[in-house]
Amino acid sequence: MDDRQIIDLLFARSEEGLKRLSDKCRNLCLKISGAILGSREDAEECFNDTLAQVWRTIPPERPENLTAYTAKITRNLSLNRYKRERTVKRGGSRMDAALSELEDCLAAECDEETKIVDRMAIKKAVNAFLRDLNERDREIFLRRYFSLETSLEIANRFGLKESAVRMILMRARTGLKEYLQKEGIQP
Repeated sequence: MDDRQIIDLLFARSEEGLKRLSDKCRNLCLKISGAILGSREDAEECFNDTLAQVWRTIPPERPENLTAYTAKITRNLSLNRYKRERTVKRGGSRMDAALSELEDCLAAECDEETKIVDRMAIKKAVNAFLRDLNERDREIFLRRYFSLETSLEIANRFGLKESAVRMILMRARTGLKEYLQKEGIQP
């Protein structure tokens, strides 16, 4: 069943739409959430919350790519849960590792109003930067920093050596930093 048909079921308020969506997106969403939360049980709860949020937002929303829409909801819910449950120095996770890799590209702390403006500018600039990457490097970047896959998982997926993946990611981070500086978004 394609996205349009599932969305039509959701617009008709048919629970069959949720079942079809679950069949289509469950594995991807559990992988994203599990990478962030580090727990299969928490990932399952987050996926259930994702389905509830999709039910609440469709209608009126009519996303072009239902899988991406659902994955983004899962990621946001997982990040919110992670922040809520995280205590100081409780240990590392894939998210900690990915964020530490990107911190050199991001601005230092500032007031809340500046953070909001900076986030919008950074989001726009990162999207533009990613559009300029070749397809393979863009997918590797997104798998690492959106889906939180490890370098080894990415290497296995693309048939590359792990060191090659780390090099691609390092070059992408360096390119991103230079791009943000060129755009005047980062010092």
